[in-house]
Amino acid sequence: MRIVLLLVLAGLTAVSGVWAARQGVFDSERVRLVRMMTGNDPAAVRTAKLMEQGVSSKTEAALFAAAGQEFDLLHGDRSVSLAWYLIEAFAFKDPKHAYFDWKEDSETVVPALNAMLDAYGVTQRPDLKLLQEHETAYAPSYSAMPIIVAHYTPIFEANGLALMDLDANWDAYYFFVVRNSTANIWQSVKIEEDGTSGLRIGKIQPVPDAFTDKVSLTKVFEQSLSILAQPAVPWYAGLPGIP
Repeated sequence: MRIVLLLVLAGLTAVSGVWAARQGVFDSERVRLVRMMTGNDPAAVRTAKLMEQGVSSKTEAALFAAAGQEFDLLHGDRSVSLAWYLIEAFAFKDPKHAYFDWKEDSETVVPALNAMLDAYGVTQRPDLKLLQEHETAYAPSYSAMPIIVAHYTPIFEANGLALMDLDANWDAYYFFVVRNSTANIWQSVKIEEDGTSGLRIGKIQPVPDAFTDKVSLTKVFEQSLSILAQPAVPWYAGLPGIP
């Protein structure tokens, strides 16, 4: 009986160790963020860990070697450098990630959001004709992006998914998709870095009544891209399951 108990305890310890490693429990905040965003992509985790040692002309070659490609670096700023790495490595290659200038319209954004839904096997789509009608009516006074995401976020939400935005204090959008359970623990988190703008992670909120006569476009902006009270950085990545 004692041997059985010891074997069970050993098994539980091993499982706990695997879970902790996968969730980045002992990693820095930025590395944990990368685990969450990329699903533990090995090159991304390796690059993020190396970047924690500093970003300078002396570390460039090692960072590029770890990443397997070159990317923009801002010396002395690990947060923005990491964001640019993720854009180069994932936003244009992985359908679960996308990067847009703030001025992009439905012609560019809709195919990318459809690809995100496809990556999770979701076939539901918003009414494109209605989306473009709203875009034509409102975008000239504001921009098209809040209109587009307000049409899409209810679909992500209904399928247990969340459209997230990584903000490095830029006039652009870096969207990525994760499970809602993961998104909820990262919503409105900010990773601070001395002397820099850091990184903010936001879940784009569904706007159920966005297209009634009673709701203005201003409210669509406020609700869909809102930042809630800032919570602490989660101590684990929030990835579902154990490999």
